[in-house]
Formats: sequence, C-alpha cells, structure tokens
Amino acid sequence: IRCLVVDEAHRALGQHAYCQVVQELCKNGEDYRILALSATPGNNVEAVQNVISNLKISHIEMFTDDSPDIKKYSFDKIIDKIVVGPNQLMQNLRRCILNVLKQPVETLNRLGIIYQKSPEYVTHGSIIMTMKRIAKDKPTNLNDRQYQEAKSAMFFSISFFHALDELEKHGLQSVYNFFKKKLTEDKKNNILHATFRNNTELNEIYIELQNLFDLSQVTTEQRCKTSLQIAHPKLSKLRECVVEHFQTFERTKTKPTDQTRVIIFSEKRDSVREITELLQQDRPLIKPMAFIGQATTHAAGQGINQKLQKKVVTDFRAGGYNVLIATSIGEEGLDIGSVDLIICFDALKSPIRLVQRMGRTGRARQGRIVLLMTEGKEERTYVEGEMQQKRIFKLIVDGARMLELYRSNLRMVPQDIQPICQEMTIKVNDETDLSDKD
Repeated sequence: IRCLVVDEAHRALGQHAYCQVVQELCKNGEDYRILALSATPGNNVEAVQNVISNLKISHIEMFTDDSPDIKKYSFDKIIDKIVVGPNQLMQNLRRCILNVLKQPVETLNRLGIIYQKSPEYVTHGSIIMTMKRIAKDKPTNLNDRQYQEAKSAMFFSISFFHALDELEKHGLQSVYNFFKKKLTEDKKNNILHATFRNNTELNEIYIELQNLFDLSQVTTEQRCKTSLQIAHPKLSKLRECVVEHFQTFERTKTKPTDQTRVIIFSEKRDSVREITELLQQDRPLIKPMAFIGQATTHAAGQGINQKLQKKVVTDFRAGGYNVLIATSIGEEGLDIGSVDLIICFDALKSPIRLVQRMGRTGRARQGRIVLLMTEGKEERTYVEGEMQQKRIFKLIVDGARMLELYRSNLRMVPQDIQPICQEMTIKVNDETDLSDKD
C-alpha cells in the first residue's frame, strides 16, 4: 500500500477502525502516504489534534466555499435564519418545569456541586457531565449524606432538564411523549410520580397535552391540525417553507420532468415522525418520507433496517419521495443527489454536524438552507456553534503554530528526484471493463 485515502476523517478517534488500520500499516514500515478528507475535523482543539496524531498528518490544506479552487465547482448557498417565539402553552409548561427544578438546583448550589443558583442557567448537558464527574471522583468536601443528597438532586432534575430541551427544540408533542414514556416505564421513580401528583399545574398541563396528542384520544388529522396550531411555532414555519418551495418550483420549472428535493433534519425520532405526519397532509405536492436509523434497545420507537434505508434513498433519488425527514443518519455518507432546500429543525452546537447538514445542498445548482430555532437557549446554541466553527477554522489555518503535526514521515522518492505536479483532465469511459486488466 502506497496511498491510503480516509474519508470522513473526523471519525478517526479512539479505537475507530481508521485508527486501527493506520496502526497495522505502521507495523510494516511507513513508506506510504495518507490523504485524510473531512468537512470539519473536530469540534474542539483536542479532537482536531487527536485526528492529526491518529492519522499521522504532516500537512494541512483547508478550503472553504469561497476558496477559488472550490468556487468554480460549487454553487451559492442562501442561508436563512428564522427565529420564533414560544406560544402561551409552551411558556406555561416551561415556567412550571423551571419551578420544579428550582429546589434541586438550589440544593446542588448549596453543596458546591454547581455555581448556578437558577435552573434557567443550567443545561441538560452540564448536569450529565457533573453526574459523571462526581461519580468518578467524589468531592472531598461532602460527607456521605451530602453526597447522596447531591446524587438524588441530579437524578431527579435530569429528566426535567431533558424535558426543557425537548420543549424548546421540538415542541409540546415531543415533551408529552417523553413524559408519557417516563411515567409508564419508570414506575419505580416514586419522586417523579409524586411530583406529577402533587404539582397541580404540571398535572393539568400533562392531561391537556394527552387530550391534544394521544392517538387513543384524537385522530391523526386532528393531531396534525393541533401540531400546526399548538405543538411548536417552528412546525407552521417549516410547512410554510416547504409548501412555498414546491409551489415556486412548479411555477418556474422549464421542463415537465424537472425535479426538486428537500431534506429536513431533526435530532429526535419523535420529531421526525411528527413532521412526516404533518407533511403527509399536503400530498401530492409534498411526498415525505421519514429516514431514521435502525432500532436499538434505547431507541424511541421502531427504526428501519439497512435494506429499507437503501430503498428509501434510492426512491428519493428517483423521485418517489421529494422530501426526506432525517435524523443524524442523513447528515453524512449518503449519495442522495441534488438537494435544493435544507431545513434544520433544531439548532446544533456541533460544527461537524452543522457543516455536514449544510453540505447537502448547493452541489448542482444554487441551494437554500433554512435554520429554524426558538428564541432564547436554542438561538444561543446556534450562535455558540457558529463561533466554535470559526475557532476551529482559525485553528486549522494557524495549524503550524497551534497544532502538533507528524514530522517522522519518510521521503517516498530518492533525494535527487524532485517531482513536479502536472495537472490534466482525464476522461474515463464508463463502459470500459477493467476486470481483466493487471
């Protein structure tokens, strides 16, 4: 082997197969080259450095959409950021959840576990990290009783912080599904059940959501109408964007056979199903299909197997569906052809995933990206993700000073030979059969 090409190189972390392949190659000497490709090699400095070390990268070239070498092969991308405010029921539920979280957050602050005094400034992710930290290394300033008190406060609060995330990103139906699952499957969690029994406002809102979204109480058509009116203002904006896109395309297309495709990204399976169900009401203009991963023991609802995933992608390319509503499985590694509109239903802090989503459009003609977000925490998440992406790009540009590149690669040709790059256009006949060639 003289050249190893690694696509999606940001995966080269830990014991990923990429890392193991390079380790095996090194056992037979280092007279080879590695070409690693990635839209974004990491979410932070440490991740980028790990990729460089694991793949033995000695030189970095960075190209953006504005780079001259790229611009001639790509098309403009119009990015529209749409920020919506929560409706009244969302505000009521948010206030109610924050009131529930007030006591455990104050407990954690009093014990010195967190510095925030209000749940408004605590996130679901930070609570998870704190739980892992104190489980690994018990704080020396806490006795056994205080340690158990801290763990109980975090165990109780984590469900409600998750509910806040669901509410702000995906809306009332998603948070109802989450609470319903917790209350039916986690029957041993006496504190959670007691909270719903004793908190009149929380229980009343839960019953109201049950009447709005539970299929045993309402029809699919009624639930879709409720989603548009109540579940989350982002849903009506999303439908408006998709319908307008297809109506405009139908008016302006030059040939009857012309097609346009749309991909909608949402992190949660419940959200993907809700969006798919909603857009089904606009057939035949919109032909939506959900695209989610295979089911796991922890997955919400049934997934789709690999065979069906391939069929969905094939049908999408062929025009059987014109809208794909996907979880993270659709963000990378799929050959789905030309897509004219990307809608991100939830904001991402990860630069890798944000770039992967945006890279799905603008390949064959001008593309549009719509970023939907709720004002407040979700909007801040997007801004933080943008800033993080800029920091990573600057880090890569300044790589010679900031990153430790691999310096032990051997020269591939003798010292007296100085190769010169010769650029040429190579035409390959698709019908040529190379199977019998050496």
